[in-house]
Amino acid sequence: NKQGFSTLKQIPAPRVAHCAFEWAYIASIGSKIDGRYVKRVRNDLGEKLAERDEREGGVKADYVAPIPMSGIGHALGYHKRSKIQYQNVFLYNRYADRSYTLATQEARDKMAKRKISVIREAVQVQAGVQVLGALPRLSASKMPERHMGLTPWQEHPEVSLAVRDAEDLIENYVDVTAVLGVARSAPVLSMPRKAVRSIRSVTREAGVGPVIGVLKDSAFQFYYPENIEELKKRGAQVVEFSALDAQELPKLDALYIGGGFPETHVVPLSENRSFRESLARAIGKGLPVYAECGGLMYLGTEIRVDDKRYPMTGIFPLSFTLGKKPSAHGYTEIMVTERNPFLRRGTVLRGHEFHYSEPLGGDLLVDSADREFTFVYEMKRGRGIAGGMDGILYKNALATYTHIHATGSQAWVDGMLRVASAHADARLKA
Repeated sequence: NKQGFSTLKQIPAPRVAHCAFEWAYIASIGSKIDGRYVKRVRNDLGEKLAERDEREGGVKADYVAPIPMSGIGHALGYHKRSKIQYQNVFLYNRYADRSYTLATQEARDKMAKRKISVIREAVQVQAGVQVLGALPRLSASKMPERHMGLTPWQEHPEVSLAVRDAEDLIENYVDVTAVLGVARSAPVLSMPRKAVRSIRSVTREAGVGPVIGVLKDSAFQFYYPENIEELKKRGAQVVEFSALDAQELPKLDALYIGGGFPETHVVPLSENRSFRESLARAIGKGLPVYAECGGLMYLGTEIRVDDKRYPMTGIFPLSFTLGKKPSAHGYTEIMVTERNPFLRRGTVLRGHEFHYSEPLGGDLLVDSADREFTFVYEMKRGRGIAGGMDGILYKNALATYTHIHATGSQAWVDGMLRVASAHADARLKA
């Protein structure tokens, strides 16, 4: 206005929270952030790490060595507290360009090979370890990433080209013959007798195993192969089909829905209404279903992406949104606390969870007196669905965020075969 410029503070300033990675790695060692010098912070971090190691019994080491250049401050702080000798083991060549910054792939490959030859000689001479190969940095365009890591091969736009490039990389930089020779020279591993678990057969006496369906497509593609192999070993007939293409659910005795990326397939999944309704009818009639992560999302009411809502199967009254960062990521330990068709109470399973999705409505279900939906897993480690619980149950459908591995969770294999066999017997008698 006529009096000049003025500033109106309409919105309170949020609390400033600096990136920890900036303190530890990105920032220049001489810079100052939020009133504190980065060098001093890195020294402090090193001292704190040494204090933690002291509380846990200390570290037996000859040297404290930084990884140039950002690790110097941390290593000096660790040395100061631990009294372990500081030594520059890795030397940074200031006169060499970083290979991944060069303009052409030919120049990058040439620089990478030159660096590898120096490192190979140092490791073989100083450490006495034979170096069988060293891989340079890959081009991001060949192995694109998105949320949760690398783009799965089922959705990779040029997967055959990426595989061919990876083959060329291994051929040029790795002595494959030597690798195979080392592998074949290794002794046979033996397992202690007490660790060998006798596998009970719970397949039907008629000799024809139950039919277990597996949703297998680009939307649901995260399965440990051993899980499916173990079901087959135990006599199950495994039938794979797609939730994107199938119009009706085939005749099954149980269904296994693994993880994947339903959030990137919300349009075709929601548009395949006939299959969603077919699955919902089967679950309503008691079909045993075990679902993990992406399978849990598919059995929910809807998935919300970019402010749009896409209907799913509607078995569980849960909506799912997608965050910018992982909602849960790490190992899990679960204890079965409630009756369910698959696992006996008191069973403890270990697995992992990794997802960006966030369930809406889970806390209300945990606190609700409505027993139509029951949470049967108590989280001893990990997050789960809500309120420290995981494994939501409706009739014979159990869905969880935890992924398990069959070879370490034989109780899960037993349960799948048991409920599928019971369903097969009931179907034959009907």
